[in-house]
Amino acid sequence: MSAVAENWSVTIQLYSSTKPAIPHRTWISATSLLLAALILALIMTWQRAGGITAPRFEPDGWAISFQPPSGFRGGQGMLTPVGPAYQFGTLQDDGTAIILTVTRAGLDPTDQPLDICKRVFRTFLASGTWHGDLALTDETKKIGPLRAVELWDPDPSINNIIVRAATLEIDDAYAISLYVQKGEVEPAIYKLFEEACSSVALQTK
Repeated sequence: MSAVAENWSVTIQLYSSTKPAIPHRTWISATSLLLAALILALIMTWQRAGGITAPRFEPDGWAISFQPPSGFRGGQGMLTPVGPAYQFGTLQDDGTAIILTVTRAGLDPTDQPLDICKRVFRTFLASGTWHGDLALTDETKKIGPLRAVELWDPDPSINNIIVRAATLEIDDAYAISLYVQKGEVEPAIYKLFEEACSSVALQTK
């Protein structure tokens, strides 16, 4: 179990002018390992049980609700450098792990959806060397009813990450990201990502 869980670990780095990343690396890495182990345990439980439809999530204080695609398990709340998030995982038939994260991002006054995408993108990288020089963006996408921006990078070393983000007029921002443990975001996997984005609805108060 521990050897498999290590393959799920995602190193999260914080990019902030007031809170440098280095002092937090140990805490973040430990939290990521614990979360990865929890997700893996939930997936194994689901596989033994045969699987059921994933529930719909309606977090308190969030402007959106969402539902992970069938086969994704987890849904434990967590705090990331970008903001509070819910993370889900699934295993492909070949054993490849896929992590889906829905994040409520902290929003600066000047932030645009692409800025949110870049911050989320960096949380999945083991180093801070990515500057988005090769990044491709698509401004025609949506998160539920919200206009969104999608970011991915064709660089073979990091094209297993895709992020889509949207901002609301109430100074709220949300991002959905998908990370493939190994390999690329192939069409079948992208379809799962699209399904997660399409599931988003605005919560009624």
